[in-house]
Amino acid sequence: MEDLYAEIREQHKRDYGSKFEEWAPRILVDQYSDRTHFIFELIQNAEDAGATYVTFTLYPDRLVLCHNGIPFTEADIRGICGIRSTKDEPESGKIGRFGIGFKSVYAYTKTPEIRSGMYAFKICNLILPYAENVESTGEDTILTIPFDGNVGKEAAYGEIKKALEEFISLDVLFALQNIRNISCEIRPVGEKWTVSKEIHFISDSVDRVILSQQDRKKTKELLVFHTQNKQPVQIGYELQRGDDGREKIVPAMQHYLYVYFPTAVETHQAFYIHVPFSTTPARDNVRHNEVNRLLAERLNQLFADSIRWLLNNGYVTLKFLNDIYPLSNTCKEENLQGIYQCGCELLRANLALLPTASGGHCSIHDAMLPYAKNIAECIPEDILQKEYGNDVYWVETDVCSEAYTRLWDYLTHVFGTKVLRWKDVLPQLNAEIMENQTDEWLLHLMEVIYPTCTGILKLKDKVDAHDIPFVRLQDGTHICAKYDGVTQVYLNNPITCKNKISTTFLQDKRGYKFYADALGIEVYNAMQELKDDVVCFYGETSEDTDIPIEDNLEHFGLIERALKENPAEVREILKSVPIVLTESGWKKPEESYISPFCAEEDNAAKKETMGKLKLAWVSEEYRGKVSPEVFRKIGCNTDLKIINVAPKDYFDLLLKSDSALHRELQAKVFSKRYTKSDSPENWNWDMTLEHLGEILQCGTVRQSVCAVEYMNTIVRKNPLYGKMLGSQGRAFNTATTESVNRVPSMFALQLCSMAWLYDREGNIKKPDEIKKRDLAPEYGRCEGALFDQIPFISENEAVEAAIQSVDAPYQDFVSTMLKKPDELRWMFEAYQKFQRKKKKEEAAPESLIGLLEKQSSVQTEIETERTPDEDELGEYGAVQNLKHREKKLDESFQEGLEGQKTVTPRLRYTCSESNQEEKAFLKAQYFGKCQICGKQILQANGKVYFEACNILPTDVVPVRYKQSISEGWNSLCLCPNCAAEFKYGKKNLSELISTIQNYHVEEQDENLIICNIEMQGEKRSIKYTGKHFLALQRAIKIYEQDSTHKQE
Repeated sequence: MEDLYAEIREQHKRDYGSKFEEWAPRILVDQYSDRTHFIFELIQNAEDAGATYVTFTLYPDRLVLCHNGIPFTEADIRGICGIRSTKDEPESGKIGRFGIGFKSVYAYTKTPEIRSGMYAFKICNLILPYAENVESTGEDTILTIPFDGNVGKEAAYGEIKKALEEFISLDVLFALQNIRNISCEIRPVGEKWTVSKEIHFISDSVDRVILSQQDRKKTKELLVFHTQNKQPVQIGYELQRGDDGREKIVPAMQHYLYVYFPTAVETHQAFYIHVPFSTTPARDNVRHNEVNRLLAERLNQLFADSIRWLLNNGYVTLKFLNDIYPLSNTCKEENLQGIYQCGCELLRANLALLPTASGGHCSIHDAMLPYAKNIAECIPEDILQKEYGNDVYWVETDVCSEAYTRLWDYLTHVFGTKVLRWKDVLPQLNAEIMENQTDEWLLHLMEVIYPTCTGILKLKDKVDAHDIPFVRLQDGTHICAKYDGVTQVYLNNPITCKNKISTTFLQDKRGYKFYADALGIEVYNAMQELKDDVVCFYGETSEDTDIPIEDNLEHFGLIERALKENPAEVREILKSVPIVLTESGWKKPEESYISPFCAEEDNAAKKETMGKLKLAWVSEEYRGKVSPEVFRKIGCNTDLKIINVAPKDYFDLLLKSDSALHRELQAKVFSKRYTKSDSPENWNWDMTLEHLGEILQCGTVRQSVCAVEYMNTIVRKNPLYGKMLGSQGRAFNTATTESVNRVPSMFALQLCSMAWLYDREGNIKKPDEIKKRDLAPEYGRCEGALFDQIPFISENEAVEAAIQSVDAPYQDFVSTMLKKPDELRWMFEAYQKFQRKKKKEEAAPESLIGLLEKQSSVQTEIETERTPDEDELGEYGAVQNLKHREKKLDESFQEGLEGQKTVTPRLRYTCSESNQEEKAFLKAQYFGKCQICGKQILQANGKVYFEACNILPTDVVPVRYKQSISEGWNSLCLCPNCAAEFKYGKKNLSELISTIQNYHVEEQDENLIICNIEMQGEKRSIKYTGKHFLALQRAIKIYEQDSTHKQE
């Protein structure tokens, strides 16, 4: 034997040189990122030797490996001492026997020892074998690795112990063909374990493999698919039994590619993959060459074959597809990317791989995905196939749950599989489908789709069920609730309705609720019949309506019955329906008039007055067939209506009749922001009586008398004159509020502008052209509201006598005063003012000393209002409801911008003057206390004095923004001294601007808001209440937005 070893040594010295041991270890050992990787290399050598078991025994100073493979031959000795690799030869049937891989042991040893068969030797300098004088080991091969290398014994022991515990686990045996057991023992601690592998034949290409570690009670069962090669490609699916005892495939926790042992290459798959690729020595990368390309093709084919086998043997479930099937193309290794593509191709090739709701499998082209689980549960496949064709199937309903999101996205995004919602399947339910289903099926469906059809959950997913034949009749047929807009069924199955809903559905709350809420089926009544069976016969206008009078009379019979149930609703239903036949055609009730003759009224004046008018009189066709009371109840007119005229028409007539009153109204009322009719009740300036012009065209005294008697009843309810108010404040309680009395309505103006009254000589006159006593005798019985309010030339003889009692030059003046109370009152006030002035001038003058003493006494006797201290001012001016206050301010400013607010003509805009509303606001906020120094000045009369000083001079404020000046935003409450400093002195307002821009007013904050400024070079501060400061903030914000908009 020594001669053999000597020969090998001499040969290697010639081949590799005498310095080999100096450079080789660095090259050979350093190829591995983990130096404990040699453990896999030793197992590889045992596998190549055909060993069925391997044992590792770790001592503190060495590692001993023992296996029962074929003993060493001379060729093996030469191989283990050489450096040639066989890993690029997949068809050799060897993993890489005694090649470069074995040299990795030299990370821990310098002299590995080998005893196998007749040979016993140790290797020195990596390549030089020397004989060992030891006993034979029998059939086993023993490799001893003394820890005499560069790594210390303690470190070597620790590293190898950790590696054995990690590497020698269940998965280490997955890809090995020969080894069935690997045992480990750690001395001196006595730790032992064994992993084993059992192979149970299923078919030529499928095995059931059981990996176990008995001492640790671990077991793993795999279905392993392999090719028929010396070095086969393998795919392993991990098996597990569920709670129901059925076997299923679960995701493998091992995601790294096997090249006999795990590599650093991730597969991104949930099953084991072994391919005998050629790799880098460190097993961290797969080489890209022709050999590996062919192996990758074998892998793809094996995967396709495995899926077909699993499908045929009942392993392909929805969970398998979601958890195991290659759904994502995230693998970066080119040789493994074909698995994802292969998975896609299997589905595209119409392989029936998708589990269906009925328990079978279907292809991707025949699959339908339910958007919600209950869709497939309620719409079984037989109904689905009637809707979409015989070759479609529901994918198993769990597919739409969150647990199967990966599969859902794969099917919808990669293949565009059709997703069906309720809005897709429900409209497909025709009467034939419905009629073939049981009552319980339909009731359950109604319960499930109730939220969808009523929209109580998601309005965007709401399905309109009105056009779906959901209504099951008593004979089992199905119809829609309405046909062409006409109701076909009612919830109470009235006798008059030919279609009767199935009693089963009316008695079951699921059906009743669905019919009532989702389909809008109502309980039958005359009101419903009126809406459904009458209104539809009439158009929107008279021109659109053409119906026989016989049908119309029948409809009025129904209207009479409906009026007994709910008169108000009937009136509302018929309000816009041209259902009344009149002498002018078909009219809406509000356009129709009941003739006083038809109504059998005994009011002769009304008959005479209205009788001459060309109105849309209710047709004589109804006489004796429909009661006039029916027409009255549905809204037909029994009297002429009070109407409102356009403002322009009113003011044009007023200007023509009384220009002075016209000017006064414009100045005091209509120039203000707010106007209202103050009194009496039911009076308004723009009201009049319709057809009044025709009524006043009286050809005879009798017609005029009848008009007076008729209008008396109208004027009693609608007076001719009233009082108007105008104000800049909404509450009409500010100093800007003004009023005008005895304002004529349009009714009064028209009465006074036309000649319609007869005098005793038979002449026709306007009311203001005739005295009441000069009226024709026929008017003697016409006392009442109309004549009481009409302005005749003189009302009575006493007034006439008073006028005649003064000198001729003054008679016109006295007559005017008596006829116009407002001017009389104004003259009386002027007279009183004149009398006071005259009395003061005639009184004896008082001495200056007396005046001074009087001033002093007055000052001490004046009783003043309590003024809150500075801490309380914030409470008075706190904003109680911030949103309400902001909204009110914004509306006011916006109205100003839109030109709706009118500035009082008398207002002078200067730096120190403000209107009364502004000063009232400041007084209410600060009680006259200066916002800068806090001083309050009391006048001799006890009233506070302060100046309302503008922040911005009003001559620089745009006119549009002045409209809202009364809100107080541009004013300060200042004492005269501070006002003078603020107006005329040098000042810096930069900090005030910053506070306006950044401060946030809090609701119910009672603290004053301090805004720092600089006046005359001194630091000062302005104190604001919350309300006042908020007005300033909102004004600046609104007007800044307006300015920006204007620039754009």
